[in-house]
Amino acid sequence: MRGLLDRLMGRPLRRLLELRVGAAVRSSIARLRRPSGWVVLLFVLPLWGGALVSHLQESSLRGFYVGTLDDIGPAVMALGWLAMLVLRGGGEQIGFLPAEVDQLFAAPLTPSQLIRYKLALLSVTWFVMGLLIGPMASLYSRHFLGGMLAVWLLFPALQLTSMITALVLERQHRPWTNLALLAALLGLCALAFGASPEAVSKVGDVLAGVEQNVVGQVLLAPFAAASTLFVSESITELLGATALLTVANLTQAGVVLALGRRTWFEQAASGAAQRTSMVEQYRSGGLGMAGGLWRVSVPRLPRLGGVGPVAWRRLLELARRPLVLLGLGGPVLMSLAVVVGLTTFSEVHPDAIFMMAMLAPLWCLWIIPSNLRFDFRSDLDRMDQLLALPIAPMAVVIGQILPVAVLFVLSSWVAILGLLAWKPEHAFWCLALGLALPPVTVFSLAIENWLFLLLPVRIETGEAALGSVGRNLIGVFGAYAINLLVVGVGVGFAWVVGLLSGSRLLGAGLGALGMSIAALIVLWLAARQFRAFDPSRHVPT
Repeated sequence: MRGLLDRLMGRPLRRLLELRVGAAVRSSIARLRRPSGWVVLLFVLPLWGGALVSHLQESSLRGFYVGTLDDIGPAVMALGWLAMLVLRGGGEQIGFLPAEVDQLFAAPLTPSQLIRYKLALLSVTWFVMGLLIGPMASLYSRHFLGGMLAVWLLFPALQLTSMITALVLERQHRPWTNLALLAALLGLCALAFGASPEAVSKVGDVLAGVEQNVVGQVLLAPFAAASTLFVSESITELLGATALLTVANLTQAGVVLALGRRTWFEQAASGAAQRTSMVEQYRSGGLGMAGGLWRVSVPRLPRLGGVGPVAWRRLLELARRPLVLLGLGGPVLMSLAVVVGLTTFSEVHPDAIFMMAMLAPLWCLWIIPSNLRFDFRSDLDRMDQLLALPIAPMAVVIGQILPVAVLFVLSSWVAILGLLAWKPEHAFWCLALGLALPPVTVFSLAIENWLFLLLPVRIETGEAALGSVGRNLIGVFGAYAINLLVVGVGVGFAWVVGLLSGSRLLGAGLGALGMSIAALIVLWLAARQFRAFDPSRHVPT
């Protein structure tokens, strides 16, 4: 193995690769020996074990996921790939870090060696990410191995495609190139869905439309192979799809190497600066820092014991980011997508579609705010300033999470009103969700911030990011687990009260009251943890 790596990238870079991977492994082992490491294992091992156990028994829900992927998996993956390219501004540049630019570019190394070194380092990252995310993906696959293989092969496929696109655009240097690329990709996706509108009478006919033209077949071939990994029943199909994706990834790596020989220096230098800027922006506001900036103002809020000024600062940040407002409108968009998509392209009963759309706000609640990071997670470097404010810790905690919570709840209520107008006979369920959503939203945001204050994590790149995987897992899966447990208990309590009293409305009201009490308890825990926070232990490196 070492001999092969020496021939590909040279002995110095092979040794550097070993040192970086070894440092990341030793750092991870050292973290696992600490008390926080045992907490990480407490969340990770049940995750992997639960994924394995779930495949030992039949699951109607997994059957629904597999059937959906079998019908629309390739098309949805293709659209997601297109969206990723567009959101990245035409691809992802080769991710050399500033330190690598300073130290390696001046060394007697060829462009090919440097790019192979970077691809080898990315391969290690893809493998580790597959180990962490694969068990979750396997819950949506027919076989555990299929879900793991799909993640291991899809990560490099998507990232290599994005890198090739960026390399092509780097060589053109013309303003109309992005528009031409977008138009071409949209045209190819249109061909992939088939030329005749009558062919798309339901989701299953989308793939039939693909088979009618060669361009669509070629475009969706990798995505069809990835979908096969999720839905296949035989080992032969798994091996065939694995071989196809492996060849596609190796071919894309060769294209990256060929294109990068000429533009590697310019792109790597600009890519390092862009990557550093992106990480800094994500540290200060997550995905909410993406996009343009609006010059708007927000009226001052009442003081309210200190809650008003803290909340006003957050509200001003939210109002000036147009993409944040779009993200907070996720419940409306997701509910609309579920209703329109399933009623148009499937034969699912309207009542079942309604219940799926009702769950959309909850799914968005556990995805959107955690990625926007407009709370304590964006203030790790300013925590000493927050602690110095002459207001109570509880006021700071409430002010940090209140704007996102209010805007998210208002957006969810709009989605619920739309569902009520569509199915007025289900008014009770709309009312129950509308009552429960405010305390559930506050509880979810408070849990995420409490876990962050308990185990702060800084967004890093390169091998430094592997050292913070454990705390990230606690923040993500720990919040999910606590939310599912508490919300599940709340729903069960409301159902029992409704059953015993004969009044479903009473059960919904008491369930919402119980969630409100739980939210207040977690807010108190977060305020207590904020008061005890020591900023000197988390200074920037």
